[in-house]
Amino acid sequence: MLASQETEAGVLLPCDLTVTGFRNQKQVASQTVSFAPGLALSANMAKAQLSGFSNVDNVEFVVNDLNQVAAALLIDNVKYDAYLKEGSSWSG
Repeated sequence: MLASQETEAGVLLPCDLTVTGFRNQKQVASQTVSFAPGLALSANMAKAQLSGFSNVDNVEFVVNDLNQVAAALLIDNVKYDAYLKEGSSWSG
C-alpha cells in the first residue's frame, strides 16, 4: 500500500511478500506470497498459509519490489501454534 501522513487511505499496489523462518540464527524456511489487488480501490485480504515453518525461533517479513518510501504492509489475523519442548517451562 502506498500511503502518506496526510491520508487515512492508500493506493493498493501489487507486491510480493517473502517470509523467512530462522532457527538458531540460520535460515530453515522461506516462502514468497504474491498480492495483486487489480484496479479496484479496495481488495480482499490475501490468505497466506505457510508450510515448513516448524520449530522456528524468529520469522522475518520482507516486502519485495516496493521502492516507494511511504509503503506499508498491513497484516491482520495472524494464527500460530506454539509448543514447548519437553522439559522446558514458560513463565509468561
